[in-house]
Amino acid sequence: MNTQELKGYLKAVIDVNQSIYELPSLISKIEDDIKRLELARRSISKEEYKVKHYKKPNYNQIYESALTDIVCEEGIYPEKYSYILDFGGLSGKKKYIARISDKETWKSEQAYVSRYVWHILSNDIKLNHKYKKDFEKASANATAIAEVQYQEKYESYLLLNKEADEKELESKNECELKEDLRVQQEQFKKEMLEKELSLFRSNLVEAKVDLEQLLDANIIHTKYRSFPCICSLYEYIDTGRCTDLVGPFGAYQRYEEQVVAGNIIESLSNIEHKLDQISNNQATLAMAIKQCSKNIEDGFNSVNTSIDNHLLQLEKNEQRTGDILSDFKEQSIGLLSSYNEQSVATRYNLERIRKITEFANSVKLANGEFEGFEYVYPC
Repeated sequence: MNTQELKGYLKAVIDVNQSIYELPSLISKIEDDIKRLELARRSISKEEYKVKHYKKPNYNQIYESALTDIVCEEGIYPEKYSYILDFGGLSGKKKYIARISDKETWKSEQAYVSRYVWHILSNDIKLNHKYKKDFEKASANATAIAEVQYQEKYESYLLLNKEADEKELESKNECELKEDLRVQQEQFKKEMLEKELSLFRSNLVEAKVDLEQLLDANIIHTKYRSFPCICSLYEYIDTGRCTDLVGPFGAYQRYEEQVVAGNIIESLSNIEHKLDQISNNQATLAMAIKQCSKNIEDGFNSVNTSIDNHLLQLEKNEQRTGDILSDFKEQSIGLLSSYNEQSVATRYNLERIRKITEFANSVKLANGEFEGFEYVYPC
C-alpha cells in the first residue's frame, strides 16, 4: 500500500470512528427529548376558557340614582340648615348642607346630593313636613322610573349572560380541542423520534461493523487502533512527517516518542474539555472531536426541524379540510409509514455508507479488496 492509499485508509477509519463517537451522544439527546414529551392529557382549568359575565342589576342602586336625579333637578334642598330637624349624629353635615344656598350649586354638587339622599333613605337625616312631602313625591316618581330601568337592565343582563355562557362553552370546547390536538401532536412527535432513534441505533451497530471490517485488514497493528492514536498516525502521514507506519522513521515510532514526551492524550475520557491542550500535538483529533460536537448538534436540530416541518404540513392540511382531529390522525399515520426514507438518520447513514464505499472501491489492500460492504438500507 502506497502512502496515498494509506492516508485514504486511515481517513476512512477516522470517519467511522467519528460516527461511533458521536452517535451515542446524539442517541442520548433524542432519548431525553422523548422523555420530555407531555403525552398525558391535562385537565383544562376554567381560567383558560372563562368569559366575563355580568352582575345582576341592583334595584336599590337604580332607585337611588333616579331619586338623586329628581332631587337635584327639582331643587329639593334645604335653604337653611334650620330645616334639617335631625342629623342623626352626623358630624359636620349640618354645616355642609347650610353652605349649599342656591339651586345651581345644588345641581353641580350631585355627588353630595347622592350622599344626602342616601342619608335620608337610611334615616340618618329627618326632614321637616315640607321637605318630607316633596321628598315622598320625588320618591314615588323615582320608583316608577327605577322599575322601568330595572326591567330593561335585567333583560339586558339575562341576554348578555346567555351570550357569555355560549361564548364560554365555545371557548371551553376550543381549549379541549387544542389539548386533544396537542396530545396527538406530542404522540406523533414521539413516534417520529422513536423512528429516528431506532435508525440511529442501527447506524451505530453498522458503523461498528464497518470499523471491524476496516481493522480486520490488519493494516494497523492492534496496539495502535484507538481513535486518538489513528488520528495521530493520519496526521503524521498527511503532513509528510512520515510516509509509512513502520520503521525507525515511521508513524508508529513518532507516536511512541510523543507519548514518552507526554505530548499525547491517549484516552477519550473528558477529551472535549482538553481540546485547547491537544490542538498543537493532536490537531487531527481536536478537529475530529469538534466536528463530532457539531454533527451531534446539527443532527439533533435536523431531527427536530424535520418533525416540525411535518407537523406544519399537517396543520396546513387540517385548515383545508376542517376536521382537525380525525384528519391529523389519518394523515399522521400516512407520514409515519413513509418517514424512514425521509429521516435524518437515513440521510446520515447514506453519507456514512457513501464515504466508506467510495474508499472500498478505490483502493486494493495487501490481502485483496474489502469484502462485506453489502448494505441493507434501513426500512
